[in-house]
Amino acid sequence: MMSINEIDKIIEYSFGCSIYSFFTNLKDENDNFCLDDLKENFFHVLEYLLKRKKILLTTPGIDVYRTPTHVPKFTIYDKEAQWNITPEDAVRYFQDRWPKGIKDSNDVELVYFLYEMPDIIWIADDGSLHAS
Repeated sequence: MMSINEIDKIIEYSFGCSIYSFFTNLKDENDNFCLDDLKENFFHVLEYLLKRKKILLTTPGIDVYRTPTHVPKFTIYDKEAQWNITPEDAVRYFQDRWPKGIKDSNDVELVYFLYEMPDIIWIADDGSLHAS
């Protein structure tokens, strides 16, 4: 497992970013990790952040992302968009859906997985919410 200092560095780099960017930052900071180590640490840091109330997750299937041509029904501030789940159950949700048969961290199936999973809502020290 990574030390807390490394986790803090990844939090700093990832704050406000998507779960895909968070995973990429974790991978980049630990380029010596094999896929199994990266997977284990991804789940560990995700649970760490949820338990310490540094992040929330979006409710699966809820659209909160605005584009120039799309206004979503919910925002990250709506309770319906914030997944009410324990950190352990959230990690289990991700573990159960981790793509089978991938060989490395650049596999396109892993990219699809990260874009299909609930996204991160970051919680700033002042309590404000941030997402990409």
